[in-house]
Amino acid sequence: MGDETLGYGRFGGRLVGKAGRLLGVTIRLLPFEDIVSDPRAMSDGLVRPQMSAPNYSKCLILARLVIMYHVLSVSVEGALTVTPSANSSASDFDFLFGERFKIRNRKLNSRLTGCDTWTEFDAAGEAFPILNGLGNFDRFYAELVGKKFEGLTVRLFDPVTRLWSIYWADSDTGTLDVPTVGSFDGDLGRFYTRDTHAGKSVICQFLWDKSSPDRPVWSQAFSADEGETWEWNWYMHYER
Repeated sequence: MGDETLGYGRFGGRLVGKAGRLLGVTIRLLPFEDIVSDPRAMSDGLVRPQMSAPNYSKCLILARLVIMYHVLSVSVEGALTVTPSANSSASDFDFLFGERFKIRNRKLNSRLTGCDTWTEFDAAGEAFPILNGLGNFDRFYAELVGKKFEGLTVRLFDPVTRLWSIYWADSDTGTLDVPTVGSFDGDLGRFYTRDTHAGKSVICQFLWDKSSPDRPVWSQAFSADEGETWEWNWYMHYER
């Protein structure tokens, strides 16, 4: 039986161990925080350890099964079902409140085209609680190509489903996008929606990392193959 290292340790537990034994692989789990900065991490978020091809394939299959089981599932018809974490709460975004953030952006120039060039720019943001703690909104300020740009995010927590819905609007369109839906599991929050890009159906993912509350990181990814692989296209590094 192989002894392999698998990313997504936060989503595993006993399910990973049992499934790993069925696949004939002993899994050693890594905390997700170790994966985010690991140079071997690829577009789908998995660490690429040194292992034999058969065991690597087993680990990759297992990782996707664990992620889909705990966070996101996609039906045959393409409908998304997002499952909240056990500790999802209305206070998950409280780290955003307070002094205004400086935000360093890194944005992919073209999405889902194999592009590897990026544009970087600075912005500022501030957030405020609303609805007696069941929501919040923030404002995003930047200057793009000599033109002022403003974005607005509204986040609403449903105490029944324990899921957050995140809505975005900006000064280019003046309309609300479809919401991304999800929750935090500890310091990591994952939120999903189905959208279109260049006329094609995609799944959009937001990832929040608040392990450093004064330096949180937001990132966005698109998947054009129903969640099999992800292309990360925008990073925001916050700092107070």
